[in-house]
Amino acid sequence: MKTKVLGFVLCSVLLLGVAGCNKENAGNDSKEEETTFNLNDNIEVYVVTLGGPDACGFSMFTTNLSDVFPEAEIKDGNRVSYWEGSDTVPGEIAEADLANNISNLVFDTEKEENAKNLLETIQRESNSYSGVREFSYSYDNHRFRYDYQYIRFKDSNKYHADSVSVGQSIEDAFADAIEFQGPCGSGDYTTILTEELCDEYNLSCERR
Repeated sequence: MKTKVLGFVLCSVLLLGVAGCNKENAGNDSKEEETTFNLNDNIEVYVVTLGGPDACGFSMFTTNLSDVFPEAEIKDGNRVSYWEGSDTVPGEIAEADLANNISNLVFDTEKEENAKNLLETIQRESNSYSGVREFSYSYDNHRFRYDYQYIRFKDSNKYHADSVSVGQSIEDAFADAIEFQGPCGSGDYTTILTEELCDEYNLSCERR
C-alpha cells in the first residue's frame, strides 16, 4: 500500500502544511488499519462513482459569482445549480449566460494551478493507489471536471485504502471552488468485497 507516500505527495502539491498532513498521520498513529483484506470476513464496502458525463457539471475558482449572477442561489458547499439549456428555473445558471459573462468573472489562478497540479499527480499515479480506478480530469477555460470510481469501507476504523486520502485531498483543493451542479445519476452501491473488486481497485486481498 502507498498510503503514506500518497499523503506526502498530495500534501506537498497542495501545500497543506501542518494542519492537513498531520491530521492524517495522527489518525494513522491512533489506530491500526488493515491494508491486506481477509475476504472471509465478508467486508462491506461502498463502490462509488464520482463525476461522470459533462451534464454532471464542473467546478470553477471564481470569486465574484454573486456579483455577476446576483439571482443565482449558492447552496451549502459552494454549490450552484447549472443547466446546459435555456429553460432554467429561478436560482439556476444557464450555459449560455455563463458563456456570455465569462469575461466578467474573476478567477483565483493560484488555486487553479494548485488544483491542476494535484489532479495531474493523481492521474499520473492513479494505477498505484489502492481503492481507485479510472481516474481522469479535464481543465478548459477555468472549468475543472474530474471523475473516477473508488472503494470506501463501511468500517473505516478498521479498513483503509488510498482512496480516502485521494478523496480528502481533492476535497481540500476544491474547498473554495464553485461547484456547478447539473442533473445526473449515480452508480453508487454497497456490496461485499470480492476477488474481482480487489483486482479492479488494486487492493491486496487473501482468504485466511
